[in-house]
Amino acid sequence: MKTIYIFLLSIIFVPVLLGQIPRTISYQGVLSDALGNPKPDGDYTITFSFYEAQTGGDATWTESKTLNLTKGLFSTSLGDQVVFGAELIFDKPYWLGIKVANESELSPRIALTSSGYSLTSDNALDVADGKVVKSLNGLKDAVNLEGSGGTTITTTDNKITISSSDGGSGIQGVVNTNNTIAITDPNGPTTTVNLKVPLAIGGSGNYNTFSSSNSTTGNGIYGESNSGYGIIGHSNTNIGVEGRSASGYGVSGHYDQGGTTFGALGVSISAVYGYTDSGSDAYAGYFSGYVFVSDDLSVGGDKNFKIDHPLDPSNKYLLHSCVESFERMNIYNGNITTDANGFATVELPEYFETLNIDYHYQLTTIGQQAQSWIDNEIQNNRFTIKTDKQNIKVSWQVTGVRNDEHAKQNPFIVEQEKEEFAKGKYLQPKLFGQPKEMGIHYVKNPYETQK
Repeated sequence: MKTIYIFLLSIIFVPVLLGQIPRTISYQGVLSDALGNPKPDGDYTITFSFYEAQTGGDATWTESKTLNLTKGLFSTSLGDQVVFGAELIFDKPYWLGIKVANESELSPRIALTSSGYSLTSDNALDVADGKVVKSLNGLKDAVNLEGSGGTTITTTDNKITISSSDGGSGIQGVVNTNNTIAITDPNGPTTTVNLKVPLAIGGSGNYNTFSSSNSTTGNGIYGESNSGYGIIGHSNTNIGVEGRSASGYGVSGHYDQGGTTFGALGVSISAVYGYTDSGSDAYAGYFSGYVFVSDDLSVGGDKNFKIDHPLDPSNKYLLHSCVESFERMNIYNGNITTDANGFATVELPEYFETLNIDYHYQLTTIGQQAQSWIDNEIQNNRFTIKTDKQNIKVSWQVTGVRNDEHAKQNPFIVEQEKEEFAKGKYLQPKLFGQPKEMGIHYVKNPYETQK
């Protein structure tokens, strides 16, 4: 046995005076077995009938159709294949009978609610007081609408369009009790709304204030929030927030209170990505102030310091490159003079032996020839130098390999296999005669897509 559980039974509503009313009824239901389980997905032949009695009697209207079930659910419009006859005017009680395939009609029949009887409005002779709008601002019968001040009113079939030409007053205010404005386009998927700037929209909660301006010196978009995000952007496949500027800042973020808060925050596999192909005069990232990196920093090019040249600061730069090594080397050096017995003790920082392992030494005598050597290696963060002559100035250098907790837990691997996604690509494809698209971290310039 099959059972129909009714979810929705409603009449399609349209204006009475404008055009012919569609004489159909929207209907939804769930087809299940005797245990209440939805029937398997597929096509089923279902017959719908209207009766003037709850039991017995002949059907005044019948329609059969094949409907597709998904998890037992189906929907249809009654009357879209077999139209309701003129005799079916819904001015008396009716019951709906339902039969699946060749099985018996389901019991009991379903009484139509008031929604179905709205079809009788097509034949209404009298309009009851308090039921419909019978006048517009005191005007009755035929009412003419006229526009002024740049506003025009046109009609097409059952549609009235109110529009305003450029410069006209048009509709100057829209008020909605729930503080929202919903704009839909039935021909969709998008609707364009042209708004005059400057525009300000205020609200409450995490997303508070939005403003825009067409000023040549002001903010294009400005967002402000006391507790949430001033502006937030999201995209599954493209740019969440984009900023452009011909001479200023495309995107700017700032926080005035200091501490552990940030003017701009990025959270991702690659939280912040900067790109430029404009040569050495442009920067993919520029920092003016202190920069802290909590983990490893990898550089494919040079690691330099760059300052104003001390001998010609207004016209030249001075650059020095960093010393590279196959290990995490720390360097300590200085000068010391041996005593009358040819001894000198070098005191290293108190953290030296905690931070370093694998020590190496270099000694150079200054001022005269003399033999020098390490008399006692490093113990208790000190070592002793011995010379074969007294009062010899010695330049010394000690190196160690970093051995703090980060170094222990993240061993330094000099030669590494590329990740699967990186194989066949390059960190610097240009050096190997390859196009930039072969770069491991290549990201297409979004502006190139828009050209």
